[in-house]
Amino acid sequence: MAACGTDSAYALGCRCENCGAAHHKYQIEYRARPGIMPRILANERSRYARLSLEERARKWAASHRSRIKKEFGLTVAEYDEIRAGACMACGSTTRVVPDHDHKAGVVRGPLCDDCNVALGRLGDDPIRVAALAAYIREWAGGFGRFQSRYA
Repeated sequence: MAACGTDSAYALGCRCENCGAAHHKYQIEYRARPGIMPRILANERSRYARLSLEERARKWAASHRSRIKKEFGLTVAEYDEIRAGACMACGSTTRVVPDHDHKAGVVRGPLCDDCNVALGRLGDDPIRVAALAAYIREWAGGFGRFQSRYA
């Protein structure tokens, strides 16, 4: 007998911790069986295909709002305001996205996609950014140690 008083390993509709855990484990095991996931995905696709354009747009908007709130902690209006601005690093107005600090969980400001990716690749490390800026300034002045084979 389960902790909730039912005879089964889990009771459908039961919300107790034991039954919920058992049901979740069953779902994982069920989906791991060969051929099950393609059927589940096909059902999802056909269910989505039957939606009207308005229903699809409504689902997308709800998902978009949820993702913006979860990822950045912003409302859609705040997100759109950032996207309409210019990059704080280079001034570009194309593909502007909110740059956020992953550790602190706060939005720092608008950056174009290129600057945001470059900053992320440098690990948001100001020392690495300054070193890279110094490196490129040195080459711009033509004082590099190595000669370019393309010049």
